[in-house]
Amino acid sequence: MRPLSFALACLLFLGTVTTTVAQRKIIPPTDFNPCPIPEGGCSEPWSGLQVMSFPVTCGSTTCMITVYFKCRLACVGSAQPFRDLSIGWFESESGFLCGACMSAIDLMQIAVPLILKSNISCWPPVIADNCVTTYRVQSASCFQQYNTSFVAGEQIPEFYWWTPCSQAGCCISLWQVCNRFNVLIPTQLPGSYSSGSMECANWTLSAPMATCYKMCQ
Repeated sequence: MRPLSFALACLLFLGTVTTTVAQRKIIPPTDFNPCPIPEGGCSEPWSGLQVMSFPVTCGSTTCMITVYFKCRLACVGSAQPFRDLSIGWFESESGFLCGACMSAIDLMQIAVPLILKSNISCWPPVIADNCVTTYRVQSASCFQQYNTSFVAGEQIPEFYWWTPCSQAGCCISLWQVCNRFNVLIPTQLPGSYSSGSMECANWTLSAPMATCYKMCQ
């Protein structure tokens, strides 16, 4: 995951960001198994499926993006438990125009800081004037993007998805979150690692004509 660039930061449109437990019907996988994070003896369960929606601008179009994710507090018996975040997939009701100018990498760079700043219930609050350096963020190593014209079964016009390719490995990055004057500031730390196959080219896609590309940076 590369650092958030100024140009990409300008894509973020100021508006309401909401976080809830996912409940409505979803055409992509209704659930996902987070990638295993190798850490001896830490097998705490993941949360239920969570969802956060946020607006971005793409040219003259405003796109409402939804990210599906899970979180957990791992190694709770240690001095500094890990705060794990697993990104599942993204969707948009704004249609093809939003998909044409936004990749899953772009959306990841926007969504991860928003989630880390949102005080979700998986993790204890970050104490004022302190930093927590034990956040681990993971996603599939390869993503594909497509709209509903490529999805068998029920058709929902104007929907667009960014989902993991089949047989994907894992990208894992390290983050810290600091509380400065009651404002949470996420920062990606040096050092990231991956597990499983990182090669995307020969994988079978779950939707015809979808684009499959690497997520690990």
